[in-house]
Amino acid sequence: MQSLEAACEKAEHLIHIATKKPSSVQHIQERNGSTFISIHQKLRELYEEQSALNSIGDFKHLNPASFLLSKLVERENLNTLIINLYPGERGYSLMVRSRNTLSTKGVGEGAAEVEDNGILEVETAPLRYENQELLRYLDNEELPQPIAELLEKAEGCAKKGANSFFYSGCVVAEVRDYRNPPGHPGNFADPECSPPSVFSQPNICRTHHVLLRPTTQSILGDVSTLTSEGGWSADERLALESQLVLATQGPLCLDPSPSISLVANRLHRHQTLLSSESLVRRARKFSWASMNRKRKLDQVSAPPRLPLQEFLAQRKSKTHNVPAPSAKLVKQLVEDTVEVPLAVPSPPPSVDVLRYAKAYERPRETNDCSPQLVEEYVLEDYKGGSGGLSSPPARVYHIRLTILQRPSNGEYLGELYVDRDYKEGVQNGSSC
Repeated sequence: MQSLEAACEKAEHLIHIATKKPSSVQHIQERNGSTFISIHQKLRELYEEQSALNSIGDFKHLNPASFLLSKLVERENLNTLIINLYPGERGYSLMVRSRNTLSTKGVGEGAAEVEDNGILEVETAPLRYENQELLRYLDNEELPQPIAELLEKAEGCAKKGANSFFYSGCVVAEVRDYRNPPGHPGNFADPECSPPSVFSQPNICRTHHVLLRPTTQSILGDVSTLTSEGGWSADERLALESQLVLATQGPLCLDPSPSISLVANRLHRHQTLLSSESLVRRARKFSWASMNRKRKLDQVSAPPRLPLQEFLAQRKSKTHNVPAPSAKLVKQLVEDTVEVPLAVPSPPPSVDVLRYAKAYERPRETNDCSPQLVEEYVLEDYKGGSGGLSSPPARVYHIRLTILQRPSNGEYLGELYVDRDYKEGVQNGSSC
């Protein structure tokens, strides 16, 4: 069996070869035919092409094999799903951009259409950042089922010959981020500022592309949509689902070598290095949703019943306005201090341990395992019996705690006896 050290060395060797000479790595050609574009194969060919530029002297300190999806979109003119991230309370919106399309009816109410050189862009109404379900799908690079149905409707309304939004079952998402950091000269967080125009000022946003891959939920949704009309048997539904999985998923690797899993784990860790739960939870404090909520709370004064909160808020604002002390003044105060020697008593040179120590007799060795009485505590209380002739006699509530010890091993045992109507010489209670 292959050792773990050998598997790690083989995994490092595979990653090194894939980085330096990707064309020499064996792979399986996808058989999608000439009708559809295999985006995974296109990305691989582009990666091999850009990796070959590393040997050129001009690209020695650069990485040409980066932003491959953006380069592929620009080269192949792929249709993309645009997500606009606006600053402040404007939220985010979705935009469908397609080429040679007639209309995209059903995208959203109040949608705006802009057409330029055969390109049609339809934007939905903005959504609030509190609705993070779509953004969570975007972070995980997954295709949500509602977006897949939306794009299918958009393709149904497009005229014949138009390009599709789906490439090997995936959708290319273009993220346009208009949220400049605070203090940036192009910051649009002021509510009085008009929203930036995507078409008149296309260079004011940061843009990157994300490949949204189909999930099990989206595949099951496609199967339900296709089989909603007509009588489909269970075997036919399973056959349709298998064909969809074969068309959208890559080839299955059945190599039992542990180096394959090591390579996959390393690539997954490199991809999700800054997406751990702790980092996401800390970054959520500085999200636009939390900043908007904090801004609203700061603008609203505290109710009359909370004077302490108002006092603390005013005190906090005053402390922020206090200038920091000068470094020279602090240094001068430190130099002017007088060191006063502390009168610390010195420890004695030696301590007579035998004077304070106490010797205990060693218990004698015995095989007697019968418990012997060590201590016993008795608690009694009288209940009832007011003293009248017709009243019942008082009852004695008796509790006895007995502590025993085995001489053989020094083990302590405890017994608790409770009697709610105690009588001398009668055992009517319960013990544990």
